[in-house]
Parts: sequence; structure tokens; C-alpha cells
Amino acid sequence: MNINQNYQITRTIFFLPRLAAEHEIDANWLKLKNPKIIHSKRPNNNTFNTPKPVSQLDAVLNNDTDDLAMYRVDKKGKNHNKATDILDTKKNKSKVKKKLRTKIHINEEDDNLDSSYIGSIKQAKSLELSIMRPPKPLKKKTIASKILTSSRKNLNHLKNSIYQEKTNIDQINSEKESTIFIDNPLTIQDLSILLKLPEAAIIKWLFLQGVSVTMNQMIDVPMAKSVAKHYGFILTDNLILENNLENNKVKYASSVKDDNPELFIKRSPIVTLFGHVDHGKTTLLNTIRKINESTIEAGGITQSINAYELQIDDVHTKVQEQVIFLDTPGHKAFTAMRRRGAQVTDVGVLVVAADDNLQPQSIEAIKHLQNHKLPFVVAINKIDKSGADISAVKASLVEYGIIEKDSGGNIPIVEVSGLANINIEILLQHILTQAKLQNLQANPKVLASGTILDSHLDRTKGPISHILIQNGTLSIGYYIVVDNVMSKIRAIVSRQGNKVMKAGPSSVVEIWGLTDVLTSGSLFSTAKDEREAKNQLFQQSKTKHLAYTNQHKLNTRITFDSSIRQKEHSGTKQINLILKTDAQGSIEAIIDAFTNIPQSKVQLNLIYIGVGEIRESDIQLASVSKSTIISFNIVPTNNIKTLASKAKVNIHYFAVIYEMIDYIQESMLQLVEIEYSEYIIGHAQVETVFIVSKGSVAGCKVLSGKLKHRASIRVLRDDKILYTGKIDSLKRVKEDIAEISVGNECGVLSIDFDSWQKKDRIEAYESIPKIKEL
Repeated sequence: MNINQNYQITRTIFFLPRLAAEHEIDANWLKLKNPKIIHSKRPNNNTFNTPKPVSQLDAVLNNDTDDLAMYRVDKKGKNHNKATDILDTKKNKSKVKKKLRTKIHINEEDDNLDSSYIGSIKQAKSLELSIMRPPKPLKKKTIASKILTSSRKNLNHLKNSIYQEKTNIDQINSEKESTIFIDNPLTIQDLSILLKLPEAAIIKWLFLQGVSVTMNQMIDVPMAKSVAKHYGFILTDNLILENNLENNKVKYASSVKDDNPELFIKRSPIVTLFGHVDHGKTTLLNTIRKINESTIEAGGITQSINAYELQIDDVHTKVQEQVIFLDTPGHKAFTAMRRRGAQVTDVGVLVVAADDNLQPQSIEAIKHLQNHKLPFVVAINKIDKSGADISAVKASLVEYGIIEKDSGGNIPIVEVSGLANINIEILLQHILTQAKLQNLQANPKVLASGTILDSHLDRTKGPISHILIQNGTLSIGYYIVVDNVMSKIRAIVSRQGNKVMKAGPSSVVEIWGLTDVLTSGSLFSTAKDEREAKNQLFQQSKTKHLAYTNQHKLNTRITFDSSIRQKEHSGTKQINLILKTDAQGSIEAIIDAFTNIPQSKVQLNLIYIGVGEIRESDIQLASVSKSTIISFNIVPTNNIKTLASKAKVNIHYFAVIYEMIDYIQESMLQLVEIEYSEYIIGHAQVETVFIVSKGSVAGCKVLSGKLKHRASIRVLRDDKILYTGKIDSLKRVKEDIAEISVGNECGVLSIDFDSWQKKDRIEAYESIPKIKEL
């Protein structure tokens, strides 16, 4: 021990007794190298003497830091672990090590303080908070930061404005889209698209109503309307007609809106004949054309839209005017064709037979004309026929608001005879007058647009379409765009059968060389090149919400199964059909006719629908699916007949639609099981029971009517039916009899029943077969 150390110990020993005497405490001190006084005085009352609150920190902190200065570790070694080998450190020197960071605990000084001491500190006003690091001073906002803050506020305001505007637009759109029109049966998937609802929600709601459906199952119109009403949609009756008319106006306006008015020229009027079947529309038009072709049409009825370009002499101007005449079918199955005629016409002619008055299709035509607000003329035809009652026809027209000019109305009514050529010229002058009042114009300088009247598949020329050009000019080499089909026009044929290079407004022409059979009634537009045509297709696909196909016109009773997997219908029989027609428009009429056939007992299952001649693939499909081929206006070739005979496939050809409908209904009736109605013939009561070799016999007395041998009976006891069967043996004493009347006694034997008791009642009845109904 050196001198300094000895001196230090002596000084400490000397200091301790003196300090103990001054503070009156025990001299038992802890001898440390750098001593600190840590003591606790514990009086008898178990109370603590808390130190005085500290009012100044500088002295305390300075003393503490001075005492601890000698224990500071050099910066180079503060994070160095002495247990680590220096050689290992040198070996791994090149490796990048993550910098160690010391975690700062601001309030950790408070952890070792006594609770009583903390309380005393809190009482001092000068030190109410723990010692903490002063906050980092805020940076002054620069001009750039101010601009950024301002731009962010403007951006948020702009976003809010856009969101609010979008919300308003969505509300307006939702109000518009809340009104829908449903006139055709459709699948659950299509209904979900139309209503913009999940399929699962619709299926769940129908299930709760007791109807179990799948996503691809077709439901009828009433069921679809009930779903729409449940979800708050408003149903309307003429939305599609108005939309089609608006689409016509929009499409044509879009092609001429920026054109010079001087480019517009007068166009020919489009006149459509409407009326009930067999009221003489075609005969009247043939008289106007000054030819006799009424015997050409199969069955004496029109089954497609026929168009004619005629030159009519105007008696006022002495100039020939070109008029486009459209002849529409009158049969009830051709509703779609009549609606199509109303969409494209400028002037309508309502033809009513004087001897038949207004009929269902006449009333339907009136509604088409009034809904589209079309000017029209009424032609009361067949005035030369016996039984004609012109006054009755005019009185019926008044019920629908059609009043002739002589009676104060504004509708021209002309009494004509197409067969006898009576007042035909007067009718034509009224048509020209109605057309002049509309000031019909078109722009031949723009691309053509119009309507597809009908389409069919030709064996050599491929798909052919009859189109009506309502605006612009159609040229060879241009592209026609219809729905989702784009095709180059390779040939244009006029109504006279001549090939032409172009066709102007109000022209009815054929176009050849198409890639597909175009949908009848669809609007078409044209493009100069393929790129522009594809762009039009893209634009149409964005605005097209739901496309109804012909098969969607089938109701829930008719299924369309292209995969040839027949659906199981409990208790319902099916007839599988393959339908081949001459034109696309015929498909609409046939499906509409099938839809009107009741099918709760026998269901029609359309395996395939196509336009064009019957092919070998159709025979193979019919053989696999056990289908009958229905050919409408397509005569099968001898080769096809031979193939069908070998494959045991039936082909039925029809040229008239109502003959085909009659055949389908008769085929369905053959599958309907016979139903019977009961007719009570007598009552009897059991008086006694006896046993014979064949069984138990009931001795009965006839109370009313009569009993017959082999008649059906019911045995009742206490008004409960015990047995239902037949009288196998009827005897009077021992003699077999055919029947016995009221008041007589007899013996009744039923082989299947032997539990007779006295007072049992017998009710005899006959089962009368009902007439088969679908």
C-alpha cells in the first residue's frame, strides 16, 4: 500500500465519526472507495422523512457529473465487447456490420424513485414534469412547401367536387335505369345484367318464394316482372319501341349533324301497309303495282316483309314521285315484322276489310301507328264484296280515336277495292299528301345507315340481306356494321335485279358476300375501311347493355339446349326439334308461335335453330339427340332425304306457318295422357255379407241411380274411403246381370276387397275420357 492510498483511508476513517456525530446517526458506515451517504432514519412511528423538494438542478447535476467523470468510457470502445477475440474481429473486418444504436428511454430515471419521493416532487411547482429532451425546433415553412400545401388543398377540393358531381350523375342515371321494359322471357343471368343485381340475390329471392331456379334457366315474363318489382324497378310497356325510335334518330342525326344544310335533298317516302291477315293488303299493293301475283305466295298469306320501289303520278304537280312500299305479314305470328315496319315507315296505310271489321292484328297495327305517332291513311278494302258494312268499320275506328275528316277528324279514310281497282288513285294521292307534309330529306354525301329488313342464306352467294337505306349512300367495298358483325360489301343488287356500284337514301337493295346472316330489324351503319369498322364495333360494345337473341324470346316452357343435354322435367314430356328456315325473320315468327302454345304437359326443346338448307351435320345432330327436323320454306334435297331415311330421322317440310303450327300441336297432343272425368251413376248400401268360393260378397240394396257390371266404385265407411276399384261380378240371386236399378237388391263382388261390413255405402261412377288439351 503506497502513501497516497494510506492517506485516503485515514481521511475516510477520520471523516466518518465526525459526520456521524454531526447528524446523530450510527457510525456503521459502508466503506467505499468513493463513498456516498445512503441512510434511512426509521423512527418508532414508522414514518418517512422525505427530503426537501429540489428547487435548483444545476448544482445537483454538476456534482453528479463531476463524480462520474472518471467512469466515462472512451468513444472508440463504448460498444466493444471485450469477450470477443481480436483476431476474429480482424478476420471479419471486411464484412459490413449494422451500426448499433442505443435505445433512449426518456423516463427511465423515474423507475428507481420511491413513491413517496415522487409525491413530494409533484407538490413542488418548480418541478412538476420529468426531465425530458427538449423538442426539435420546427423548420420554417419555405415558399415551396406553402405552394405544395396550397396545391394539396386545391386537389382535395377538386376531388370532392368531382365525387359530388359523379354522385349526382349516378343518382340521375339510377333514376333513369330504374324504369325497365320486359317483354320476352330471359335467363336469370340476363335478368341480373338488366337489373344490375347479383344472380345469387335473384335466385335466393325466388327460392324464398318457392321457386327453385338456376343461373341459366329461363323464366317467363310474369316471374321476371315480379323480381323487378321486388327490387324497386318501374315497369313500362313501350320502352323498347321508344328506345329503338330514339336510336334511329340519334344514329341518323350523328351522321349529318355537322353537314351543310344545302347538301340535303328530298328523299322518297317509305309507306307500309298494315292490317289483319286476309284483309287484302297484298292484293291492294299488286293493284297499285298493276300486276297480279296473289297466287304466288304460299297459303295465300304474306310471310315476310316485301319491299317495292314504285313511281306514282302526282295529279297536282303532274310529276312522278318515287315511293317505297313495304308489305307486312298479317298473321299473328309475325308481330316482330309488323313492329319492324312501324319503326322504318314514314306513312302508314291501315287496311281493314269491310266484311270483317277490326280484328286483333288490325288493333295491334293501330297501336303501332299511334305509339310511333306516324301519319297514316285508312283503306277500307273489299267494299264490293257482299256483306260489306262500311258504317260498322267506321264506328269501330272511332273507338280507337280514328275519325275521318268529313266528321271533324284528321285521318283520311278511303273506301277501296284492291281486286276491282276502285278508288286506288284517291288512296295514292292521300299517301303523297301525307308524305309532303313531313318534308322528308336525307344527305347522300354521308355514309349509309338504315335497317336490316330480312336476311337469308343462299347456297351459292352465302348470306344475303335485304336492307333499307334511310340516309347516306352505300358503296361497294365499304364495310357494314350490324350489332357485333362487321362485313365487307361485295355486291349491291337493286330491286330490279341489277348490280349497281352504289345506292342512295330511301333505297331497298340486296347486299351479297357477307360473313354472317344479319339480324332482321337491326340498325346498320357503314365504314370506309376495316379500321373504322372495328372502331364502330368497339363503340357499340361499350354502350350495349343487354342483347336479346331470338332464343331469348322462348319462355320458361321452352328450353334452348345447344349442348344436347336434355333437362329432366318431372312429369313433363318433351319433343326435340331442329329448326331450319329460309330467312332470319322467319325464326322470329316461328318462335313467337311456339311461345303461344301451352306447354305445361308437353314441352318443346329446340336443339338447334339455323338459316339455310339442311346439311348432313343436321341429320347427325337429329340422330344423336332424337330430334325431328322442321324445315320452313327449305326443300330438302334427295341426298338429304336418303341420309335421313338411313338415320331414321324425320324431316317435315312446311311452306305455310299455320300448317307447321298445327302439326306441332298435333304431335304434342299425341304425347298427352288421357284424362277422365267422373260421372256418378248410383248409390247402394250393404245389408248383409256372405262368403262364396271366389271371395266375400256384399248383399246390397240400390238407393239411387243404378249399378253396372265393371263400373268403378268407392266403398265408404263412416264417410271414409276404404276401397276404390271395380265391380267384378254383379248378380241378382244367382243370375249374372249387366246392371240393376234403384230399389232392387243384388250381390256385389270385388276380387281385391273382402272386408265388407253392414251399413257400408257403395258409390258407383263412370270415367268419361276428356278431350286432350295441351
